[in-house]
Amino acid sequence: MVASIMTLTAMAMFRRRLVMHPYRPKPTRRTVQLSIAGLWGISILCMAPLMAVSRVSPDGMECVEHWPKYVLNKVYTVALVVIQYAVPLTVIIVSYSQIVRYLRQHRPPGSRNHGHEVAEREVIRAFTAIAVLYTVLNLPGQIAWLQLVFGSLDSAEIWFTFSDLCLVAHSCANPFVYGTVTRRFRSGF
Repeated sequence: MVASIMTLTAMAMFRRRLVMHPYRPKPTRRTVQLSIAGLWGISILCMAPLMAVSRVSPDGMECVEHWPKYVLNKVYTVALVVIQYAVPLTVIIVSYSQIVRYLRQHRPPGSRNHGHEVAEREVIRAFTAIAVLYTVLNLPGQIAWLQLVFGSLDSAEIWFTFSDLCLVAHSCANPFVYGTVTRRFRSGF
């Protein structure tokens, strides 16, 4: 999941760069490959502590975490919520907010036609949808992990079930929203 979230965050940053600095050279293939490798490296590092403390249960049906100190589980969970939710959310919102502000402030001369304004509004709506979808549909998973460590197991199980539905919904919605952004962005600007 961390790799997916990092990818969405990188896409927001890349879009921001394209809009606000259109004359900068495009990233080379090598740069893109290294960026993807870096995202996966960060994702693996984020999961390394979990891999280190996980053991197969005696019945062989599930993995169970065995932390040497319970406080480490709490620290890891909070760090993971920050890394895979709070930081990406901040970057996504800041990136898309800067794009929206830039589009409103830097209209080319003579672009005040109705078609351009409609396209701009649709791009802004799509960027807003991306941020809202990320915020709302990823939050239940973060709440579930925090409930598991700081709250009750019963409450966490309910949140995990709801979280699974939200993550599936997010995965289904993203291609449509990103497709809309790309199509509208290309046709309108």
